[in-house]
Order: sequence, then structure tokens, then C-alpha cells
Amino acid sequence: MFGQSIAEYRGEQNTRWHIIERFGRDTTEHKEAGAEVLRKRIAARAALLRVQLLMEDAELLRLAHDAMTATIDMNESEDESDRAKRSGRSLDAANAFITVAGQRGQVR
Repeated sequence: MFGQSIAEYRGEQNTRWHIIERFGRDTTEHKEAGAEVLRKRIAARAALLRVQLLMEDAELLRLAHDAMTATIDMNESEDESDRAKRSGRSLDAANAFITVAGQRGQVR
């Protein structure tokens, strides 16, 4: 559940970035993309909360938090190169969580 939610949030962050590049910030397209990013962020935060409530594994909790933080940080992208790096960090952090959770039988 968390892995899927964070992947969807990261995808919307990337989509929003490309909409800004194509249409600009003060557009209907940007506002709609921003609203979708917010919906995905809320879903990812809810999934993170479930992880925090259901898991006692400190490393998994840290990895989930790292994935969420890396995805939120995508908002700070200054250009395409920076967006790509931040998106990569988000993906790497999510994959780290998923890998360790899978190894421990804790995929959620």
C-alpha cells in the first residue's frame, strides 16, 4: 500500500513539473495538477501513517519516512536536471523501503 501510494505521488509530482514547463504556473492546467498532487500526497501520508501504526521495525519506519521526504522534496526542483535527480532519489528511497519490507515479509 505505501509503495504504491508513494509511486503515484512521485508520478504526479513529475506530471505537475512538466505541466508547469509546458503551460506555466498561473494556468488552469497547473491548478488541476496541483490539486491532483495534493490528493496523492494525502493518500501517501495516510499510507505512511498505516506503516507507522503497523510496523515496529525502526529501519522500515526510517526508510518509509525517507521515501516520503524525498518525494515531498521534489517540490523544490529548480530545473529539469534537478527534477530528474530528485525524482531518482524518491524512486531509490521507495525501492529501498519495498526491498527491505519484502525481505522481512512486511510488504504493505
